[in-house]
Amino acid sequence: MPNLSSDIVGRVSRLPLKPSQRTALLPIFEAMSNGFYAVHDRWQQDSKTKGEVSLLIRRDPVTNAPSDFSILDNGIGFDDENYKSFLTPDSDHHIQKGRKGIGRLGWLKVFDLIQVRSLYADGRRTKSRSFDFVLAKSDQVRNLKDEDASESVLRGTEIQLRGYKADYSGRCPTTTNALAHSVAAHFLPVLVSKALAKVALLDGESTIDLLSYFDGKISHEEQDTVKVDIDGSEAEFTIRHMKCDKALRKDGSHHWLFFTANERSVKELALDTLLGLQGLGDDQIYLASVSGEYLDDHVNQERMDFTWSEEAADTITRAVLTSVRHYLKPYIDRVLDEKAERAAAIINSHPQFIYLRHELKDFVASLPASCTTREQIYVEMSRHRLRRTNRFEGMRHAILTAQSHSEEVEKRVAEYNQYVMAEQKGTLADYVVKRKSLLDVLDRLISFKDGAEKHHLEEAVHKLVCPMRAESSYLEAEDHNLWILDDRLAFFDFFASDKELKAYTDIDSKKEPDLAFFYDSCGAWRQSDSIKDKIVLIEFKRPARDNYSGDDNPWAQVLDYIEKLRAGKKLTDITGKFLGKIPDSTAFHCYVVADLTDSLRRSIRAFPTVETSDGEGLIGFLGSHNAYVEFISYPKLLKDARTRNSVFFDKLGLTA
Repeated sequence: MPNLSSDIVGRVSRLPLKPSQRTALLPIFEAMSNGFYAVHDRWQQDSKTKGEVSLLIRRDPVTNAPSDFSILDNGIGFDDENYKSFLTPDSDHHIQKGRKGIGRLGWLKVFDLIQVRSLYADGRRTKSRSFDFVLAKSDQVRNLKDEDASESVLRGTEIQLRGYKADYSGRCPTTTNALAHSVAAHFLPVLVSKALAKVALLDGESTIDLLSYFDGKISHEEQDTVKVDIDGSEAEFTIRHMKCDKALRKDGSHHWLFFTANERSVKELALDTLLGLQGLGDDQIYLASVSGEYLDDHVNQERMDFTWSEEAADTITRAVLTSVRHYLKPYIDRVLDEKAERAAAIINSHPQFIYLRHELKDFVASLPASCTTREQIYVEMSRHRLRRTNRFEGMRHAILTAQSHSEEVEKRVAEYNQYVMAEQKGTLADYVVKRKSLLDVLDRLISFKDGAEKHHLEEAVHKLVCPMRAESSYLEAEDHNLWILDDRLAFFDFFASDKELKAYTDIDSKKEPDLAFFYDSCGAWRQSDSIKDKIVLIEFKRPARDNYSGDDNPWAQVLDYIEKLRAGKKLTDITGKFLGKIPDSTAFHCYVVADLTDSLRRSIRAFPTVETSDGEGLIGFLGSHNAYVEFISYPKLLKDARTRNSVFFDKLGLTA
């Protein structure tokens, strides 16, 4: 008996066909594809009126699930040449037709038995060839019969795929409609080009004409004609635009363009990336076919490609895509609007791109069609800004190296000045936006409901404003957010956060002010030339706390800190470096960040305070200690910080 000339068992076992819906149907698609080739080999130009391929489904009588399949065609049949090729995987005969000759191995991977019966022409006679195809180390082709047949029988081939293996049969769609969806989506080129007279699916009593089925999935259709100049001659192409049901998606892509010749699809082009579109909404996709005499005249002998030049291919494709984009303009415009919204949101979050605001429409239109996500748009913005910076650096160099003043130099100076102003505006806006994001975090923190470990919330707020257990010798301005309380705090020479007093004074005390500030060079608060004329103390209390008592008094707490600091003789940093003395004349400005709950008001009523105009804070002065004490509620802290920064948002046109 004849054998396939290779290690078939080994090759089948190595086929990467992990069970899935796609691999469960792949052998069926391969058999149908062979049928299409056989039909075209026999009927050639008449395939559209005479060619037929059908898929017959047989179901398990118990489970009613698909179990066996038959693929029937009225093609050229298994003549001697095709049969010889069948016995030789990877034969040149298959490769010339764009096929790899391994589809039959997939049959053996998914099914137990393949039975082939074919009627073909042998000269003037009609002959019959039938055989079984099985997975075995030898004798893969069995029960071979090759004999004369009646001249009256219809020629063609039936391939039966039998014994669906369990791993794959469970992945096969079960309903007739689902199977029709899958077959139609896989063979879109055939259905779009109407390459055959009949493509049918038969399932028991149900018969679906897939050509009509496909037409029924088209919700809108129109034709356009484009004329293209190719090598000095005008060629005309007809484009069939179709909006179809998304069930016809092919290979994961939504939109496809098919170039046809002689009513047969030759080349296909996935459009999702080129157009930047996914679906069209309302569960629709886009399909198009292109036909024309030029394509008919330039298809190669195997009808697998065109003999046009690369330049002609580019020219034709560009003209066709222009028509496609015009047809899909409402959908493309919608995507551009969505891109513009994303780009505007990026500018709000990253104002270094603020210069793009006035050219946003042109920038979005210049983006690659596939650039749709926020991350992709951000990358393109960064690339645009880098190129812009390089261009203006070149302009600056040209200005600096100019030999004489001229109108051209003056023009460059004006343009470069606008660039610098835009960059400064973007840098400032970026800084302000970062401030806004921190205030949003603070807003969230103070809105939390306390759990069992209530001190964690107080620590979280403290850490947001300034790292704990640190001092300024090891911190840069960007390491803290003291501006939330007061922008002047950034000018202090030295401050300590949640450090024991004895760590930076000569006071033997383990008391830990949340924040203590000392300076002798800050113009913002400075009142005289006296060294250390101001010390600022800050205490954070848990948001919404309402259990203060006379013994747990924030005012008394800060006064205790003041008395201890006045008793000290010197100030040092964490390394022991002497920073100066604390003179008796030093004034203290103390902040207590706490919500003005009833128990807090009761606990400090013995101390002189007045309410701020907004009713959300208290201010008091104790002359005996030369100390101002300001109580700031968390809503006031947040509101005041936002108010101080909101003017930047207004001026820069950012969303507050």
